[in-house]
Amino acid sequence: MGVSADDLARLGSADPAVAGQALDGIFAKLSAEEPDGAFSFDGSQSGILAASGHAAVYYSSESASLIVLLAGFDLGEVYLVDFDEENLDYGNPSIQAKAVVDRESLKMFVMEAAGYIRQALETGDPAAQSEARLAMRNPNGPWKHGSIYLYIYDSVNEQTVFNGGFPDRFAFLNAGISRDFDNSNDDSDEVVPKVGYALELVVPVTRQVGTTTTYEFIVGSGYYPDEVAAARQRKSMSLKAWPLRFGRTVSQQMVDALQDRFAASPQAGLELTVAGECLNSTTPLEENQEALSKLLGLETVTS
Repeated sequence: MGVSADDLARLGSADPAVAGQALDGIFAKLSAEEPDGAFSFDGSQSGILAASGHAAVYYSSESASLIVLLAGFDLGEVYLVDFDEENLDYGNPSIQAKAVVDRESLKMFVMEAAGYIRQALETGDPAAQSEARLAMRNPNGPWKHGSIYLYIYDSVNEQTVFNGGFPDRFAFLNAGISRDFDNSNDDSDEVVPKVGYALELVVPVTRQVGTTTTYEFIVGSGYYPDEVAAARQRKSMSLKAWPLRFGRTVSQQMVDALQDRFAASPQAGLELTVAGECLNSTTPLEENQEALSKLLGLETVTS
C-alpha cells in the first residue's frame, strides 16, 4: 500500500522513539492516501502462509484511527497470535461481576469498569486497548460472570462498540430495543426484566502519532433479579442442609467405630464383670447377649 519498507522494519524496534517515528510515518501515509489494492503472499513474506485478496484502508476523522478492510483473505488460526489470559491486565477492581447482587453493587461495578476503560483509552496505545477488550470479554476474569457483563455505547456514532456478553451479535450495531435485554438463560418466551446502570464518560485521548481526539461513550451493565434470588435461595438451602449432612456423617462414623469395638475379641487374659456378667478373652462383647441387654437397659439385644 505504499508504506516504506524502512518504516515497517523500524516499527518493531525496541526503542520507543524509533518505533513511534515509524508509526507516525505509516499513519501519515495511509491516512493521507487511503490506498487500496490486491495483495498476494507466497509464504515467504513475514511468515504469512499463502494467501491473497484485496485490502483497502479508510481513515476515520472522528476517532483518528485507520480501518483496514480485507476481502478474500482467509483469517484462519494460523494467522492469529495466542494470548495468555492469566497475564492479561484486568486492572484491580474492588468489586467483580460475580459480586453484583443489587443496585448498589451494580453501580460500584460499572464505576470500576469506567475507570478501567478510561485508563486503557488514555494510554493511546491500540495494543493496550485491544487487551482491555479481551479482558472484559473473558469469563474467567473479573468483568464477566454469567449474564452479568459490560457494554460500551458510542454516544457520537450511536453504536454499541463493545458487548461483553454477545460480541458477535451486538457489537458495532445501532443500539435499540432487542433481545439483548432478555435473559438468554431463560428458555421461556417471556421477557425477564433486567436491572441496569449506565455511566456517561468523555475521555480526551492523545494518540502515539501525536493526534488528539475525544471519546464520548456510555458504559453500563445489569443483572437479573430472578437469578440473584435463585442463587441466594440455593445458598440458603445449602447452609441449612449442611448440619444435617454433618450429623449423618459423624453419626455413621461413631456407629462404625463402636461396631468395630463390639466385634473385637477381648485381649488375652481379660477378666471383667459388666452388668453382673463375667467377660473373658473367649467371647466378643457383641455375642454376649445377656451382658449387652443389662448394660443398655433392653430386654433383648441382637447382633
